[in-house]
Amino acid sequence: MCTGNRFRSPVVEGFLCRQLAPHGVSVESAGLQKLGPVPALPEIVALCASVNLDVSAHRARSLSGLDLVSSDLVIGFERAHVVEAVVEAHARREATFTLLELLELCDGIEVPPGTSPHERARAIIARAAARRGRRLWPGADNEIPDPLGQPGNTYAATVKWLGALSEELAQTLFGSPSPSPEGLSSPDG
Repeated sequence: MCTGNRFRSPVVEGFLCRQLAPHGVSVESAGLQKLGPVPALPEIVALCASVNLDVSAHRARSLSGLDLVSSDLVIGFERAHVVEAVVEAHARREATFTLLELLELCDGIEVPPGTSPHERARAIIARAAARRGRRLWPGADNEIPDPLGQPGNTYAATVKWLGALSEELAQTLFGSPSPSPEGLSSPDG
């Protein structure tokens, strides 16, 4: 989930689709705004292509009218995305996180050996939700701000960072290395 479904969410959707395909996981993205079926931003299509990720066929989709109650995991980038997913699209609170919040909550969670990849992912998500406890919404420090309107180097850094975070999420939930382009790191380096 992101705001317009033209930058952050299509990038993470693309990375996660590639990384989780061997596990048969379905990944879809949406945005809060009703923009119609417009493509990802041209700059994002080009930046993704530079890391061997094709998002050229992506078309924006609105959260409006979606029912996320049966989704195993819903990820947003900002608190507003999490709130809207829960309130408007009926996502289960215990399965809805910001990306940074989820990765933080998952840190150090162990799953018994021999657990299937899907059981492993569900167990980790449940334990992350239990760690969150009664806190209602993620803090502002767990947000990935919208880079729209920022300089071009911010776009490139954000795509690389989202790629690295997607890889970390796939590794955390499914425990197996996933294919990823080289050179992905946080915007700080």
